[in-house]
Amino acid sequence: MSRIGTYFAWALLTVAAVVFPKLTYGQPTASGFSQDSQGVAYFRFGIDEDKLGGAPDQSALNHVLSRNDRVFVKGQHFYTVGPDGLPETADDQRIRFFGVNLSFSANLPEAARAPDLARRLRKMGVNAVRLHHLDSFPDDSATSPRSILAKGPYPTFNKVAVHRLKTFIEALTTEGIYVNLNLRVGYRFRPSIDGLPELDNGQTQPASVGTPIHVYYPPLIERQARYARELIQLLGLKGNPTLAMVEINNESSLLAAWQGDAWYGDTWRNAIPSAYSPVLQAHWDGWILQRYGTREAACEAWDNCDDPDFSALPVTTISGADSVPPSLGNRITNKLGSIARDLGWSDTNSAAPNPRQRYKYDFLSFLAEMDRQYFNEMKAVIREAAAAPVPVTGTQMTYGGIMNLVSHQDMDYIDDHVYVGHHVYANGNPWQSTDWRVQDISTSGEGLARLLGLSLRRDHSKPFVISEFNQPFPTPGGAEILPLMVAVASLQDWDGLFFYRYDDSLNDKLAPWYFSLSGDWGKYALMGQSAKLFRHFQIPSLTDETPLPLPPADRLFLATQGHIRTAPLERHLEQRFGLPITAALKTRLSQQVLESDASKAQSPTPHLAMTADTASTAASQALIHFNDQKYAVLNTPKAWGVFGQVRPGQVVDEGIFALRIDSPSTKSVQVLITPLDQHNLKESAHLLISLGGDTTGTQPGSKPPRPKALVPYPGKAGWLTLEPDPMATERSGMLSAKPPSWQKHTPVELRLPDAAKSLTLYPLNGRGQREKPIAIPRPASDGPHTSWIKLQADAATASTWYEVVIHQSSDPTLKQTQK
Repeated sequence: MSRIGTYFAWALLTVAAVVFPKLTYGQPTASGFSQDSQGVAYFRFGIDEDKLGGAPDQSALNHVLSRNDRVFVKGQHFYTVGPDGLPETADDQRIRFFGVNLSFSANLPEAARAPDLARRLRKMGVNAVRLHHLDSFPDDSATSPRSILAKGPYPTFNKVAVHRLKTFIEALTTEGIYVNLNLRVGYRFRPSIDGLPELDNGQTQPASVGTPIHVYYPPLIERQARYARELIQLLGLKGNPTLAMVEINNESSLLAAWQGDAWYGDTWRNAIPSAYSPVLQAHWDGWILQRYGTREAACEAWDNCDDPDFSALPVTTISGADSVPPSLGNRITNKLGSIARDLGWSDTNSAAPNPRQRYKYDFLSFLAEMDRQYFNEMKAVIREAAAAPVPVTGTQMTYGGIMNLVSHQDMDYIDDHVYVGHHVYANGNPWQSTDWRVQDISTSGEGLARLLGLSLRRDHSKPFVISEFNQPFPTPGGAEILPLMVAVASLQDWDGLFFYRYDDSLNDKLAPWYFSLSGDWGKYALMGQSAKLFRHFQIPSLTDETPLPLPPADRLFLATQGHIRTAPLERHLEQRFGLPITAALKTRLSQQVLESDASKAQSPTPHLAMTADTASTAASQALIHFNDQKYAVLNTPKAWGVFGQVRPGQVVDEGIFALRIDSPSTKSVQVLITPLDQHNLKESAHLLISLGGDTTGTQPGSKPPRPKALVPYPGKAGWLTLEPDPMATERSGMLSAKPPSWQKHTPVELRLPDAAKSLTLYPLNGRGQREKPIAIPRPASDGPHTSWIKLQADAATASTWYEVVIHQSSDPTLKQTQK
């Protein structure tokens, strides 16, 4: 078929999906499962978010926000002020946030559409929205703005966008949803428009959104303060309890720039352009005199008095990589240096630092102080504008590492981001969709250690939030990150989780789209139950707590041992304290930031008995991780689930349920069971069973329509990509999948405890409505009080949701009223 013919056929298919929504929503056809080009079976399934109701609908978790719901920080956690409206009183109530990110125009629905979007979010169990990328891509559009900013000098506001967002926040308040306001995310200042000095090499704006000139240059700080003050005022957030928290700076700091990854050698040099760097140099000179008293004392400490420019700002990153885009040879050399650190070849912290180390420690301390001053100045502006003690943070831990615990000492909470299986783009061309790959890894396998490792980035004295997390489409088994993140965060007693993202535009998604939850129905299926588990504390936190003493010498040493992504904190945990990162399944870990090295001697060294076994089991038995087999079991009174690889013939039987697969080959399983009544699972007579899983779009031009396949990436073992479109010359299919959507077939058998006489099993359609009950074939029973049920046994009854009603009578007509 010609390219024109292919596109024409696809256009007809897209129109059909819109004109005939039953093709996307509701039960699949009875013709059986469809296979992709690799022989993997799928069935048609989509979710109608506007009409969703029934068992999956979590709207009942929320209520209209009022003055009683104002958020503040008390000790290690977030609280609401309670009925008396006052913080620090007896009626304060602990609160956790389970939210989603909105990006770009998704923050700016038209007034008529705002209530619908807010209701969609409420149905998922969301009680907070992170308003992300508000400042990116300024435009003057009066019909479809993408940014809160107009194109004039920063900050000039787009009045239409401001009105839309204010109206949307009002709708969120009505639906019981707080906002996390992100201030500086994507705006890159424009010297010619913003009235600022020119950049080097004719640049019209900084090289990247994270270039931290705005952290130290006073005119830029003043403009950011004005932006924050006016934005809070314009959006009606002054004194508004809907404002739950504020992030000053998404992914940027001076610390991060100097600790730049050795793969990206231009990070630091872009932070100190010639017209701006004298300001930072003056601060550095002042810091040296305050620290050493004289310049001579400083150069002696650094053993560098022969260099007349010894106090000049460094032109390289901390790793010593050249500050220009490195050649392949340089990248390899730099990467070897990183590997040396990662494998523990660096010196230990047992001796006093040598002069070169002392210089690094001093410059790190200086940068942390500069970041701290910037964050504190912005926090004061935010608190004044909000007229309330709204919780404020600076940036995320990944952008600055362990020294962020110093720069954030006056912030109210600590924040971080985590991804499992993030896309890697070819040829350094980010966000393109025609040559990319994802690693074949899973959260239930090696990825769980990444989640556990986040516990080492928490300040013992503050709330901890993960404001971005995802295992993005099309990484295999990506849905499991929702319940597993909730399990880890609950065990560790963290305070907020924000999935990245719900959407990045106002166009309805009928198939997966990059990072978006909308359209990725296998993830969406697990969202509501995950929200309830976290918000209602239904996975008990670990009772044991282990604050790890972190004196100044240790944190400075750790800051020189590689980027925080390369696990220096995990290695330190094992080398210094003898604990593997799986200790986070036994005890709540955090960093106890000490003021001096002398105070370390007064801090008890943590001891925790650890035994080697095939399963890493939480002390409470709530989470069991079989790392070698790459699966995990969630087992609490309010939830039971299996996530990861299950082999043919294997029976997973931890807890009151059991699971096996009806397949000759290993399957990735994401099954979560929660009660729909007020009882624990063991006594419940009404259950919701969700089968998360991989969702994909349709291969354009296929006749009959078939699922788009996940295939090996050419020449890269262990990496995957989507098959290209027909007649395409690129290596990858688009990350913006084409509807209709398909759900991977997961033939699961579940054993239920059955003291009852009978049960009724309903598959639910894409609106959460019951379909015709499934006749329950009875495989060989394991005993007189058990029943096995088959899920996704055939395409006609396949769904991501099943509702079970257990009857305490032999009469199966006694059906419980649907929620």
